Amino acid sequence: EENHEVFYHKLTYVYLEIPKFNKELEELENDFERWLYAFKNLHKLRDKPEELQFGIFKRLMELAEISCYNKKEQAVYQESLKEYWDLKSAMDTYFKEGKEEGLQEGEQIGLQKGQQIGERKKAMKTAEKCLLKGMTVAETAELTELSVKEVQKLQRKLGL
Repeated sequence: EENHEVFYHKLTYVYLEIPKFNKELEELENDFERWLYAFKNLHKLRDKPEELQFGIFKRLMELAEISCYNKKEQAVYQESLKEYWDLKSAMDTYFKEGKEEGLQEGEQIGLQKGQQIGERKKAMKTAEKCLLKGMTVAETAELTELSVKEVQKLQRKLGL
């Protein structure tokens, strides 16, 4: 005020003269007007207006309704909220633990399956070498622990 310089360029004051806002519910055109209407008339609204039943205004109407509860109703509401959040917290914890356990189990199963596939591929490769060196199907099956049918199928594939 003394030197008529701006103290801080990002500091702005906005004054709303709510008593001068005189639009009716049906005349509201945007969210700004809906907020002004709500601030001015919330204390005298008995029913939830259709125009204020979406998005953030729906939550505003719910909170306004809760604020009208008497002490006993508020205590019951707060207790039900506490029970809800306790239950949600427990469920989230159990879900997280179950997911971690499932991942570990899946990882173990995947590792075992991977080992089995790797062992089978190695046995097939060994069987192929044995057959190419002239070993019999029975000897190859015994050496690689593959079934005779599997070794015979490999033998046909190799054209031997």
